[in-house]
Amino acid sequence: SKINIWEDCLIPNSSSRKIITVRGNRVLTRVEELIDPITGAWDEDLIRDNLWHIDAERILQIPIHHQQTEDYIAWHLTKSGIFSVRSAYYRQWKDSYLTRTPSDGLSGSSSHPIWKKIWNLLLPA
Repeated sequence: SKINIWEDCLIPNSSSRKIITVRGNRVLTRVEELIDPITGAWDEDLIRDNLWHIDAERILQIPIHHQQTEDYIAWHLTKSGIFSVRSAYYRQWKDSYLTRTPSDGLSGSSSHPIWKKIWNLLLPA
């Protein structure tokens, strides 16, 4: 009931994890408004009528738990949704080393792991 569909990160597998924009006249604010109170399932018609197709499809793929639990914001870098230092370090490493473009090269980056391997190679002089 406390997850705001415009301010909180709601959509997994999306760069911003947020809904793009409202489509239609009705202003929805909470995730609970997107759930049919009778069936406990996503209100597909409401979602499709009020959100852009890409957002609607992503929301409809999110499973709804039928147990009465408090809403919570999940950590998007782990399957469990629980934060871990390991996942944060991996994200930092990935952002630092794996997202470089080929034009970046390796110059000026002596801390890059490849340099250690290169300098430890046994090559003829």
